Amino acid sequence: MTGRGRALVALGGVVLAFAAGFGWQYVRAERTTAALAETRAALAFSRLENTLGGAAVAAQHGGYDLALRLASEFFTDLQQRIAQAPARARSELEAILAQRDATITLLSRAEPQSAEVLARMFVRTRVALGGPEQAIPLAPAPAGGP
Repeated sequence: MTGRGRALVALGGVVLAFAAGFGWQYVRAERTTAALAETRAALAFSRLENTLGGAAVAAQHGGYDLALRLASEFFTDLQQRIAQAPARARSELEAILAQRDATITLLSRAEPQSAEVLARMFVRTRVALGGPEQAIPLAPAPAGGP
């Protein structure tokens, strides 16, 4: 083999090694990107849950203005993110979203029952996003509540 042939074989080996390394790094980067997107979605829904929990606590302590602001933020964010929710959770989250107007009305009137409504909504959200093992026991729902 001539010097030129050896150089071509060496060049081919270098190109092949580069391609293998690039392919390996590309696959790794794609996996990391997918994991990051999944983690960001989980974080967004955890923040939603925390916002709703904060609204429930504020209402329980008579802070209806803060509860109203937090509940409004929860419903707005949920409406924007519901398409990103896990498929198993979407129908329940849509049912929760359907209670937006009634819940906001209760809070704007500073109705004491709004705290119970928000607490139940919080539990429903936890169960929808995390499964039945995320349920928190509550007293039976009052008759006629949203």
